[in-house]
Amino acid sequence: MSAYLETVSRLHLPRCPVTLNAERLDAISISTRLSAAGVNHISRIAGDTWLLPDDPALPGWGESPLQASQIAHLAKAGRGRVAVFPTGAPDAMELVATVRVRLPSVLDTVRRGRGRSEFLLLAVGRGGSSWPEELWLTDVATADPAALLQLVGHSRRVECRGVPRAERVGIRDFVGRSFAGWHRHATLASVAHAATELAERRLAA
Repeated sequence: MSAYLETVSRLHLPRCPVTLNAERLDAISISTRLSAAGVNHISRIAGDTWLLPDDPALPGWGESPLQASQIAHLAKAGRGRVAVFPTGAPDAMELVATVRVRLPSVLDTVRRGRGRSEFLLLAVGRGGSSWPEELWLTDVATADPAALLQLVGHSRRVECRGVPRAERVGIRDFVGRSFAGWHRHATLASVAHAATELAERRLAA
């Protein structure tokens, strides 16, 4: 994350929303830091992440923190079907519930005039007893669920296609000890990854 923020600042790159999987990371710390830096983001989070519900319409709403999975279950009745793709085919629909939340660690930051206090918990699934299948936290609180699912789709494509392709071209095969060696290995693997991706696109066209 530090490398991303430094690169964006140094090269004056457009600040597009960051999509990441923070299920095994400190999602609250990451969201707090990105928000304080003015970077929009959407992060997949673990069900036991503690959040403060900030929606009076939510059953059981109060000032006590709840785990993200608990908030999602409280919002289950308000789920709506959202088309994942423009076709709107029945098998391309997902059940989505959104709840406004706050991060406990963000309150002091907002009082000092930095960061944003509004966050949205996005619960996603296809119904059944496994609700919710995914939980996402974002500071793009004004976006509609369809737009947020498009961002979620980027992460899914990386996990389903990007990671296996990176492993096929040898990103995990480095056995040296120096940073320079790792840098060369990662650069060559990245070039191979890009070449493979472009070749597959040309074949599919």
